[in-house]
Amino acid sequence: MASVSWPSAVSAPDGTTIGFNSSGLLTVLQAPKLVLPSGISIQQDSSNYLGIFNSSGAEVETVDGAGHHVFTNTSGSTSYGNFEIVTNGTQNSLTGTHTFISNYPAMFNIPIYNPSGSAYLYSPFNPSLVISGNLNLGGFQVSTPYTIGNVGAFVNGSAFSAVNLSASYSTTSTTAVSTGLGTAGVPVSSVTVNLPLVVSFEGYGYNNTLGDGVTLSLYVSTAGVPAQGSAPPSTDTLLTSITVTQEGLASNPNSMPITHVYTPTATGSYYFYVTINAVTGGTATIATPSTIVARGW
Repeated sequence: MASVSWPSAVSAPDGTTIGFNSSGLLTVLQAPKLVLPSGISIQQDSSNYLGIFNSSGAEVETVDGAGHHVFTNTSGSTSYGNFEIVTNGTQNSLTGTHTFISNYPAMFNIPIYNPSGSAYLYSPFNPSLVISGNLNLGGFQVSTPYTIGNVGAFVNGSAFSAVNLSASYSTTSTTAVSTGLGTAGVPVSSVTVNLPLVVSFEGYGYNNTLGDGVTLSLYVSTAGVPAQGSAPPSTDTLLTSITVTQEGLASNPNSMPITHVYTPTATGSYYFYVTINAVTGGTATIATPSTIVARGW
């Protein structure tokens, strides 16, 4: 069999050198430049990465050592940054000078441009969408849709809470005491203040004494849900109550649903909770399953 001998290196007229590296592999020892008829060229850039240059010699795209594609801003405007596609096994994102859409590893990050200023606002520390001003999805000017406001859910959490009673609770008190069943704080922002919150309770109550009864009441607080068995603070507000008389069979559970529409007049977090008391005597009980749900904007 005939053998072929390769020279240690071959040089092209433009200085490009092809030869063997220290591992014996055929390698481009000096990066070549591929020039297309349009003037666009592909060559090694100043960072030793693969670069794509326009006909004027400006680099418009880079593929770096990690395989990231970086598209350079060529508009001449400093308001726009470079745009990068990242796929490195731990993060898949479209990013750049400003992080436009990113999973911010294990999280979701969306910047929102504030039309009244120049800052981009992010939500990198929790899955909720955080803004410091109105989120304008439209307006009533220039024939665009009216502004849609749903900002209450964007402040520190969701404007929704649903909680189940963990275990039945009984008391002989004839004045209201907390059952411990209440919502998490429902946030109300400057945009959603004066918009209604809908609170629903589905649950069961009974008294162990025939002819007596049980009262369940719905309260609202801005401080939190009182501990089970404690009286509602004077700063909390009674919204509505439901009372049943124990008939037919002692300790037979009675369905005691409550629905109330509450309109907050100030910003902050609102907690809704249920209290219980016997009517005149006996032992009043709130039983499982019982659930409270608050829905906001």
